[in-house]
Formats: sequence, C-alpha cells, structure tokens
Amino acid sequence: MDQRAYKRTLAKGIGKLEKKIKKEKHKCLIPDCSKTAIRSHSQQKEKQLRSIATDGCVYAMQRSIYQSIKNPDEPLIISKQGLSEASTFPGFCEKHDKDLFHPIDNSQIAENSEQAFLIFMRSFCYEIAQKRRGLKWMNGLIELLETLGNNNLREVEIMRDGIKHFTELDSVYYLDRLWAAYCSRNFEIVETKWITANKNIGISSSCIFTPHVNAHELYENYMCKGKPQPLLSFNVIPEQQKSHIVISWFKEHAELTSWIKDRICSNDSIEEFVNYGAFAESEDTCISPVVWESLSDEKKLSIKESMRHELWRSELDKIPMIVSV
Repeated sequence: MDQRAYKRTLAKGIGKLEKKIKKEKHKCLIPDCSKTAIRSHSQQKEKQLRSIATDGCVYAMQRSIYQSIKNPDEPLIISKQGLSEASTFPGFCEKHDKDLFHPIDNSQIAENSEQAFLIFMRSFCYEIAQKRRGLKWMNGLIELLETLGNNNLREVEIMRDGIKHFTELDSVYYLDRLWAAYCSRNFEIVETKWITANKNIGISSSCIFTPHVNAHELYENYMCKGKPQPLLSFNVIPEQQKSHIVISWFKEHAELTSWIKDRICSNDSIEEFVNYGAFAESEDTCISPVVWESLSDEKKLSIKESMRHELWRSELDKIPMIVSV
C-alpha cells in the first residue's frame, strides 16, 4: 500500500472509530448509579460560558482526529461552537447533574468550601469521562494501526497505558473519596487557592493535571508501584464583571503544590500561571470570540501548538500570553 492509499485508509478507519465511540452510551459517573449519562457541562452554560459568548458561541478545541488528519497543516483545530456543544461530556444522569451542582449552577459564585469542592469534583469527573472515552479510542486506534501493518506504536501505547492507569486506578480511588466526602459534607478534604480578578478576562477553563507537571519519570513511578498520582484542578470561571481563578488539590498533596503558591504571589506570576493552565494544561478552554478573533495568526498558532499533547508538542519554550489578569 502506497503512502497516499495508507493515509486514505487510515482516515476512513478513524472516521468510523470516532462515529462508533460518539454513539456509545455511558453510565452516570456517580458510584452505584446505573442510569445513562447525559451531556453534562464541565463549565456552567448560562452564566459562566454565556458571559464570554458572542451570539451564543465561543471558540473551543475541536475533538476530532479525523478532521486533524484531513487538515495536516493544523496542529490542532479550534472552532466556533454553540454553548450547548462546548465543554460537554457524558458525565452524569439528569438527576445527579442537576442535584450535585445546584450550589454552583444556581447561586452566585462565591469563595467557600462547598463551591470549591464542587468545582474540583466537576473538573475531576470531566477528566474521568474524557479518559474513559480516550481509552476506547486508543485501543481502537492501536487495533487499526496494527491492521494496517504499522508496528511503530510505542508513543501511542505509552499514551494508552497512562490512560488505562488513570481509568483503572486514579479515577476509582479519587471518585470514591470525593463521593464519600460529598455525602458526609466533608468539603475540607480539598484545599483551594481562590483568586478573583475584577474583570472578565475572556476565557473559561477547566482541567485536571498533576502538580509534578512534566516530571514524567515520577508519573511512571506511580504507575509501576500501582499508586494513584497526585492531582490538582485548575478553573477559570468568568462572570460579566469578574473572573474567578480556582486552583484545588487534596490536602495530602499540599506540599507538592508549593510551587503554585509561589507562582500566584504577584499579579505578573498569576497572569503567567493562568495562561499556562488555560493553554498548556487544559484541553477544555473556551475562548471569547472577541478575544480569539483579535489575535494574530501567530498567536493563534502558538495556542494550538501549546494545547497539543506533550508527546507531540514537546516541552514549551514559552507560554502563550493571551489573556491579562
């Protein structure tokens, strides 16, 4: 099979795989709930996303490997999306989605332990849902590549093994803890740094990452020992006249987050950290059309490059400084 035929066959196989995974139903993430998950929002739609939208739309990462293959010159596709589409994931049944997050979806965002805990929990559940689908996607991709005679799969297998470790260990361990804490209203198991900027900074973001950041050898050590990795959540929650930057972690990981506390001790370092979290760690950042459409092609390319997976982008030489705090 020549290169052109290989790419055509690969793209067709990936297209079929994406359609199959997209149609699959998933259970609600809440332990012991067997109901089907709806399209939950990782970022609250009517206040949070609406505050940065233009005509009901924002810019967000397009999750389609098929489209990326069709557009090989694009490192990553960021497209205009409606608010009902942006930041959605198969997370919770209708009842749990409504009941769990009522205090942050239907009340004024305010710095308190309950809201911080729920913001952390929603981010974590979004990560679980993405990894749950991602594992099926990676297994399907490996099978497809093997069928096409591609045996150079080490990078893909490394990514698949990391996702598998997360879904089989990290997600189960931490979700059980979060659910038990929610049921007992023990919100203090999570420690939070909460910063409020007195302006809408034009982005909304949610993600989970490890405080070890790019120290991959430490993550591999957790995998080898069968231990869950330490995790933290990063959220930017805009309102019409404010933006809340909410960074949370389990209390037992506090020592590992000392570098974050140092990074947010001044306005300049807060700004750098917000841009780092939104564009180098998060795959779930929504950008105001006013902000995105004002950027140069060079700035847009730097965002797309930084949002790629580390296996393909390598470590960043510099962080795209797009928004000011």
